[in-house]
Amino acid sequence: HPSIIQEVDFICGRIISKLAHPKDANYNPTDEPRQVAYVCGADLMVKRQIFEEMEGFNPEYFLYYEESDLQRRMEDAGYEMHSVPQARAIHLDGQSFRFTEERETHVFNGRNTYFRMHHSAVYHYASNLINKSALFAGILLCSLIGAKEKKEKYRFRLNLYRKSYAQ
Repeated sequence: HPSIIQEVDFICGRIISKLAHPKDANYNPTDEPRQVAYVCGADLMVKRQIFEEMEGFNPEYFLYYEESDLQRRMEDAGYEMHSVPQARAIHLDGQSFRFTEERETHVFNGRNTYFRMHHSAVYHYASNLINKSALFAGILLCSLIGAKEKKEKYRFRLNLYRKSYAQ
């Protein structure tokens, strides 16, 4: 589930995940189903009865983290998530991965909603501090290596924090 450790792992190029799962940190490399904490929303399949029991997606989310919230609530209710290698999903669009200010704003809002709802205020504050520090470091590194597009993406993300505190 989204956490400080997951964010640090992402910032560090998934080093923690790679150490824990050397063959493949993001996918189930076996032929057998295995329990996981989270399944990507594009691959998520939930029985209708369970979806209705959870009262569906929380309307406080728009586009990002809504499946994380649903799966967290499912786990809290005693359900398990499983990666099933035999299941196949094709996600044709892929537009959510391109940088746009609108997308970044939705990701930022979804992340903050998730951390506010599922973690303490102290944990949320700490995760924001780590995230902002990593973004600042990323901006400096991108300046050094000349990665202008990524630098602008990180700068925009950092500015979202400033805007949210101004409100």
